[in-house]
Order: sequence, then C-alpha cells, then structure tokens
Amino acid sequence: MYVRNAQTSDKSKILKFCNDTFEWGDYIEIVWDSWLIDPSGLLLVVDHPNLSTLVYEPVAVSHISIYPNNLLCSCLSY
Repeated sequence: MYVRNAQTSDKSKILKFCNDTFEWGDYIEIVWDSWLIDPSGLLLVVDHPNLSTLVYEPVAVSHISIYPNNLLCSCLSY
C-alpha cells in the first residue's frame, strides 16, 4: 500500500468506490475537481495491490486543507 498525490485520471476509479458511501451517494463527485486544484491543500490517493492482478488500485482518498496557524483539516473516504 502506498500514498500518492491524486491525478485527474483517478477520478472515475475513486467515484466507483465512493458512490455508495451514504444512502444518497457521496459528495466526492461534487468536490473532486476543486480539491484537485486547491492550492492550500493536498488530495491524496491510497493505492493497494489487487492480489489477483498484482496491479495497484486506489482504495481510499483523503483531502487535507491547510488553514492559517497551520491548522489541518482532513476528509477521508474508502
């Protein structure tokens, strides 16, 4: 498992597993594009190897915002 910066190409894979987070769906689709370009934060993806294909696939996403006085705010979906 490893953590990396999110890329535009991750969006569809991330939305697949976030789609059923809540009864009504998830908010990630609404905020993804703004989080990706947020200059005061980081959008991170956690990749884990699929044991049948040995290909790393995203399994979690986290947005971290950095506010004044170095206050951090994080949002995680998996």
